[in-house]
Amino acid sequence: MADAYLVRERIDAGRRLIDGVTAAGVEVAAAFWAVRGDRDRWELYLAVPGVDKTGSLPVYGHVNRVYWQLSEVDQDAIGSFGIRVESATSRLAQAVIDHVRRYPRAAGNRLETTLLGGEYVESLYAYPFSALTPA
Repeated sequence: MADAYLVRERIDAGRRLIDGVTAAGVEVAAAFWAVRGDRDRWELYLAVPGVDKTGSLPVYGHVNRVYWQLSEVDQDAIGSFGIRVESATSRLAQAVIDHVRRYPRAAGNRLETTLLGGEYVESLYAYPFSALTPA
């Protein structure tokens, strides 16, 4: 069971973080909150193209700068250790991208207890793709 509920404040704080990261020029192919089977807490995943080649450290630099510019309330909602950057080609990221493409209304709604990309996911909330482009 997840450590806390995924509440509107956490979803909105994640969106503000995503907005800041994309405004900094980082392309985000998918963003989602998930409780994976091997973890017992909500984590915000940013699936970024090219991370498998360049490494995640430069992206984490952008993420951390944006994170520390958020309000304390948003920081508390997300948690400094609750952000994961991974390749847009990872199995889980690809499964989320495929799922949202196939079922566009799935974005913005919770998905409970399922296998995605061969991984058990206790719970998942995917942001709509429109939320991933800078305004």
